[in-house]
Amino acid sequence: MDSFLTYVPLFSVPIVAGLFVIALMNFSTIRKNMHMQTERQMRILKAQSEQQIYSRIMDARLKLESTETFTKMAEESPIFAERFTVVDRPDEYYIIVAFLDLFEFLFRLNKRYDRY
Repeated sequence: MDSFLTYVPLFSVPIVAGLFVIALMNFSTIRKNMHMQTERQMRILKAQSEQQIYSRIMDARLKLESTETFTKMAEESPIFAERFTVVDRPDEYYIIVAFLDLFEFLFRLNKRYDRY
């Protein structure tokens, strides 16, 4: 029994050193993963923020354009008068423009975040 106990420190040192190396490797991997996850969360938050800003801008724009005052002012403009001839009512024009803006926004978002 004495002979076995004399060799225990010789076996325990490499085992503890190996466990320490594995722990360091795991720590490094966890650190990299946390960094990547943080970057991804920041991109997601940025996209959500942009979407909220866009939504608020479009809501304010549609409310403004649906007022009678804005429509009267737009009808006095030669540019808007020409555009209004294409549709039956000015509201239809505003809705079409809002959809085009939405499609453009979604396309740019997809293009921007497609590379990640």
